[in-house]
Amino acid sequence: MKNKSLIFAIAGTALTIAFFFTVNRLTSGSHPWFIYPAFAALWWPLGVWAAKNKGKHRLAIFGSLLISVFFILVNALTSPGFPWAVFIVFTAAWWPLAQILCSKKRYRLFAVLGSLWVSVFFVWLNLTTSPGFLWFIYPVFGVLWWPLAVFFAGKNRWKLFSVIGTLMIIAFFALMNWQVSPHTLWFIYPAYAAVWWPLSMYLANKKTIKLFSVLMSVLTVALLAVVNLLYSPQVLWFPWTIFYFAWWPVCQCLGTKAKTLTFAVIGAVAIIAYHIVVYRVLTPGVHPWYLYIILPAVWWPVTMAFKEKAASLGFLGISMVVFILYYGALNLIFSPIYFWSIYLLYPAAWAVIGTYFGRKHRFLAMAVWGTVITIAFFAIVNYITTPHHIWAVYPIFVILFWPLSLYFFKRTNKKTV
Repeated sequence: MKNKSLIFAIAGTALTIAFFFTVNRLTSGSHPWFIYPAFAALWWPLGVWAAKNKGKHRLAIFGSLLISVFFILVNALTSPGFPWAVFIVFTAAWWPLAQILCSKKRYRLFAVLGSLWVSVFFVWLNLTTSPGFLWFIYPVFGVLWWPLAVFFAGKNRWKLFSVIGTLMIIAFFALMNWQVSPHTLWFIYPAYAAVWWPLSMYLANKKTIKLFSVLMSVLTVALLAVVNLLYSPQVLWFPWTIFYFAWWPVCQCLGTKAKTLTFAVIGAVAIIAYHIVVYRVLTPGVHPWYLYIILPAVWWPVTMAFKEKAASLGFLGISMVVFILYYGALNLIFSPIYFWSIYLLYPAAWAVIGTYFGRKHRFLAMAVWGTVITIAFFAIVNYITTPHHIWAVYPIFVILFWPLSLYFFKRTNKKTV
């Protein structure tokens, strides 16, 4: 019965093709349009044959070949000037490739052949359409991560995966840099970011964190040195950055000693002295900007000295008053025309309100007081910056929804209970 079904399908398909071929020749012999119904009819015996032999793989192979041949033929008959059928062939080839390899659980081979197929397709497309610009590197770079991830997927292979992946990223951006803008060496920036990946995989643990901090600090300073020498060699500014990047390895190497009051005092003195030296050497006679750094540096050992009370509301309030008085004095002395210390007063007030009401879980009261200080802040900023344009109403309108929402939400829950 099954053999008769296949014979009937073949005979029916042959009869259908013969019929449309005859009609085509008799009516419009200049254009062989019979190939369209012939293409559709051929799926009948192909499907019966595949079902008879349980040949899903065969159906995928011959089906993709049938699709490819049909569209190549249509391409040659209708628009031979541009081989657009390649796009159809590229897509149709995925059917047998995925069907055969995935059913046999050959995922690694599938990833390799699939990425190779994509790469070849885009290389061909690039060279035939726009050979002046090698844009194929973008999709090829993306698809190469597929076999790489499949091969190195595993708990013990992520480190090697990070190394190879980093090398790929650096090579990709170096090639892009060379192709797009060879006169500007910019690929060093993504290369610097990519290097963090394998170094973190190998060294970011308790045993080697000290070495990791030293290497990354040195690498960061080296990057800044390269940037300095490339773009502004007349001004050697990168040595001044070493002080900032040295804190990480210093703290890591000291370990628990970095949490002591002694280290805080030494660190505060070093920070203040360093910025005074920078001011005297690089910007003498201009605005004394180093004064703005002194109080935060001093407050570091102060906080360490009172670390048992540092989280209390009293210490927080004293800190807020000290910071307001200090920066308020700097504001009045050096720039009395503009009241910029308001920007410090606002977050300081939030710190006190959040600590006090947050610990007592009085969220409605915190919303009310937070709204009050926010309204006052925007009103003052509006007045001192653009008094002729009242824009503060917009953020004030938004912040009012916070206490109103909490109030009605709380009231609704009480009624429900």
